[in-house]
Amino acid sequence: MDARLRNLYDTLIGVAKVHGITYYRDVAYLVNRVPRGMGDPLGIISRFEVEAGRPMLSVVVASVDTDIPGVGFFELAHSLGRFDGVDGDAFLEEELRKVHDCWAGSGNC
Repeated sequence: MDARLRNLYDTLIGVAKVHGITYYRDVAYLVNRVPRGMGDPLGIISRFEVEAGRPMLSVVVASVDTDIPGVGFFELAHSLGRFDGVDGDAFLEEELRKVHDCWAGSGNC
């Protein structure tokens, strides 16, 4: 993981530890991207997390307009076998809870 991606990763963990969310526009600068260009770095992080047996950390990054992740998040979740495409709201709520629990120190990773 290069330094910029590692900085983004560490920032997302910090957000998760306080049971928070952040916005694409607020973290894009960490990887020298515009908010709409965050799919690749966030995808790398989520794939890394799923391969490590953890939930998709990028769930803590949302659009300022909707307060939820973009379509690319759900597409990636589906391709990783995490989301069946049926109830996006329920999936989002559960994945966010898992990420918060994981990184807030409860040991539920």
